[in-house]
Amino acid sequence: MFSARLLAAAAPALFVLTACGGGDEGASTTTAGGTPPTASSAPVEVSKADAEAADGTITATLDGEARTWYVTSGELGGEFNSQSDWSGSTTYTSVSLFGHTTPKTTMSSKNAMLVGFTVSGDNQTVSMPSVSLLTDSLLRRYEGEGSDVTVALEEMSVDGEWLHLKGTFSGTLTYTDSSGATKDPVTVTDGTFDLRVHD
Repeated sequence: MFSARLLAAAAPALFVLTACGGGDEGASTTTAGGTPPTASSAPVEVSKADAEAADGTITATLDGEARTWYVTSGELGGEFNSQSDWSGSTTYTSVSLFGHTTPKTTMSSKNAMLVGFTVSGDNQTVSMPSVSLLTDSLLRRYEGEGSDVTVALEEMSVDGEWLHLKGTFSGTLTYTDSSGATKDPVTVTDGTFDLRVHD
């Protein structure tokens, strides 16, 4: 079920976490009762400094709790680096959004929010939506795609290598664990994104 494009974006972060044994500061793992991970470093009200440090934000309410994630980019080894990206053209666009719990993180999968979709035609029709909430790794996550989730696009424009996107999302995410463990689904409401991503 997990989007192959989003999996490819998150895979380098899984390697980093495995090798270094770390992740975002202040991030916590999934609770035993099935509640999605809570990150105290993800404020509901985004400060001006945090907003300026990131390429945009993803917000949503998870089972009644308002949360914020940051889409970020930076340089790694002298090259542009981001876990979010887009490809294609203005008539057919594939989008992968990867939200971190802090505006200064560019490579981590801990407690990340992932939103993926394609946009086609002059009417900017959205298809193949997918939403995933990672816990401490790709192996333990909440995910939904297709009819389980909805993504709606409000604005999309291209500026050179950057794509600006604004839209909404919602749905029900089912827990998956490589060990076979089960937890209650997570209901996502009031999801929004307003950001830019590099190709």
